[in-house]
Amino acid sequence: MQKVTVVMPAYNVGDYIEEAIKSVLMQKTDFEFKVLVAEDGSTDNTLAVAQRLQEEYPEKIEILTREKNIGLLKNTNRAFEHVKSQYFSLLDGDDYWVSEDRLQKQVDFLDNNPEFAMCGGNTLLVRKGQPDEKLLGEDRTGKAYAFEDYLAGRTPFIHTSSILVRNCIYAEGVPDIYYQVEDTFENCAVRGEDFRFATHLQHGKMMLFPEVLSCYRIHEKGIWQGATEIKRRIQNAISRNFFDKYWSDLDNTYFHDQCIATYRNLMRQLMEGKIYNEYYLTEEETYLLTEYLKDIARRKMTWTECNTQYVKEENQGNLLQRIVKRILG
Repeated sequence: MQKVTVVMPAYNVGDYIEEAIKSVLMQKTDFEFKVLVAEDGSTDNTLAVAQRLQEEYPEKIEILTREKNIGLLKNTNRAFEHVKSQYFSLLDGDDYWVSEDRLQKQVDFLDNNPEFAMCGGNTLLVRKGQPDEKLLGEDRTGKAYAFEDYLAGRTPFIHTSSILVRNCIYAEGVPDIYYQVEDTFENCAVRGEDFRFATHLQHGKMMLFPEVLSCYRIHEKGIWQGATEIKRRIQNAISRNFFDKYWSDLDNTYFHDQCIATYRNLMRQLMEGKIYNEYYLTEEETYLLTEYLKDIARRKMTWTECNTQYVKEENQGNLLQRIVKRILG
């Protein structure tokens, strides 16, 4: 049985998926691993490229196919149903790894440090096919982070392509919460790395190595990069609201403060016309915003609850704005 499964969601990434798969296949290890490609009904040559590589490396590549696209969350859910290995990593089909020994180093670390649930490293941002700047400054790497650090706002944004995770949750089956939100407005809250990162961090610490382990490709077809600014803001507010509900039993106000802060900032921007002056709301954006506000109303939330340390001044910008600005350039 493979010790590591590299889950690779893939939809219309025919121009990139070969580089992604080969960056995993180049790994030199003393254990078995496989690439699990979750192909989501692409309309380009994504599946054909993956199948060609599978014919060449049948013992290393497994492909889950779909005739019709079902979306990222449902696609990753069906992939994680197949993950029974000791460790897993998630690599989108348009990103790639950069060193042939990264997987061995990460496995060795987690094997020797059972109190850690994850380990990761730095990531290079790739613009127009060329590696650009590092995602993280050197002052954020070379350190260990615990869930308490996350709740104190000390944990940096770490790209999922650099992370290896101890399979302490999915080995017993995908948690029900992932299925419960599949067809709801809240599916954006659990389909990305934030929710997966936080839930696994509750099971152990994370070590962040200083080395660059992966490349994150910036292009307009990406789910996050291809979204409008207002959609990103709405989805961020939905996620923070969801996290506040999910972790409501914590003796810590971090998630609640973030929830109120994103609500306050979003509503202030809407009312001041900062977004409406530049964008119109699409049908999907209208749906997301409407359902989010309904849930906020049901919860009887008010932005006056917000801890002022989480409300950034306009000239500074909030964390989401800084991350987006850095990634998109």
